[in-house]
This record gives sequence, C-alpha cells and structure tokens, in this order.
Amino acid sequence: MTTQNLDQVTDEVEDLLADLEPAQYHAVLKDLAYRRPWRPAHTGWHNVKDQALHMLYAAAVFLPLIFWPTIWGAALSGFLLGALREWEQYTGQDLRIPMLLDRLMDAAFFSIGAALVFAVARVLVG
Repeated sequence: MTTQNLDQVTDEVEDLLADLEPAQYHAVLKDLAYRRPWRPAHTGWHNVKDQALHMLYAAAVFLPLIFWPTIWGAALSGFLLGALREWEQYTGQDLRIPMLLDRLMDAAFFSIGAALVFAVARVLVG
C-alpha cells in the first residue's frame, strides 16, 4: 500500500470516528491497534545498543544515590527514573503527545516514591 493510499484510509477512518468524543476516539484506535499488534524485529547491533542503553540508564539512575546516600539522593534517583520512563513513553508509546505538566507530575511521583522507600528502609534497617 502506498503512502497516498494510507493517507486516504486514515482520512476515511477519521471521518467514521468524527462524531465520537476524544476519549472514545482514542479508545477505538487503541482497540484497533491491540487487535493487530506489531513491533519491528530488532536484531544484531540494535539489541547490543539497546542493552548498553539499559546499563547506562541504570547507572544514571543509581549514581545520585551512591554519591549522595540521603533521602534527597533517593528522590533525585527517582526523578531520573521517572524522567527516563516518561521520555521512553513519549518517543515510543503515546504518539508523541506533549503533556508536559502530566509528565512532570509522573516524574515527581517517582521521586516521592523513591524517597518514601528510602525512608522506610532506613527506619526498618536502621
């Protein structure tokens, strides 16, 4: 199917869904996507690069806590983890919808969660 044909199909689907509320519109598109799941196969060097990035992410997330073993270091590590998660969602999951305040709030709750885990661990371990 050519790009022009895909544009035509997109226009037809959009016309069919035009009367739906935004939440219903996205629910239908999500259901359609789940009916025909697709993910490009990653092979060779792409897998090596992907695993190297995972190691770098882990180092970036835990370095603040290693060098600053306080509740603030835990909070910073949590924020970095949340920011990485939100970045991955933005680039690969949710059609690149900006939602900056929502993403900041999610990253902030990662930070709060990490600080709470750190505080509870300190109380329990001593």
